Parts: sequence; structure tokens; C-alpha cells
Amino acid sequence: MKKLDKILDYDYIEKRKDKILLIWKKIPHWLIVDQDFLNFIQIYKTCSTKNELTNKFLKIINENKEQTEKVINQTINYLLDKR
Repeated sequence: MKKLDKILDYDYIEKRKDKILLIWKKIPHWLIVDQDFLNFIQIYKTCSTKNELTNKFLKIINENKEQTEKVINQTINYLLDKR
């Protein structure tokens, strides 16, 4: 789970309406995300397993577990590709 620590430590954040700009200097990379993705990053930093991450994230977004696990796996794979 800690493979993404460096990736999720963004250097800059700016919020505008319902969108959030995240910038990383070291990668270099930027993303425009929504509040759910920012919540995902913040929750990820507190979890030691993917199951723990899924359960905490489910409490926020109120989706079904199968769909949430799928989205989490896709997100983690995307971020790992950006390293």
C-alpha cells in the first residue's frame, strides 16, 4: 500500500468551485480532481491495507463495495503508471 506515498504527496493544491488542482514538482505532473479523489488520497495515507482503504472510502461515497474496489484498483494502477 505504501508504494504510492511519494505520488500522493502533492506539492501544490488549489480549489476552485467543485474542482481541485494538484501539482507534483518531482514527477512533474498535475491532475484536476474532484472532492472524492482528494478524499481518496487523504484516506489512503491513513490505511495499511487495500481492504481498510475500501471500507473507509465506502463510508464517504455510499457506493457498493464491488464498484468501489474496482475504482480503487483502477486509481492505484493509474497512479503507479505515473511514477
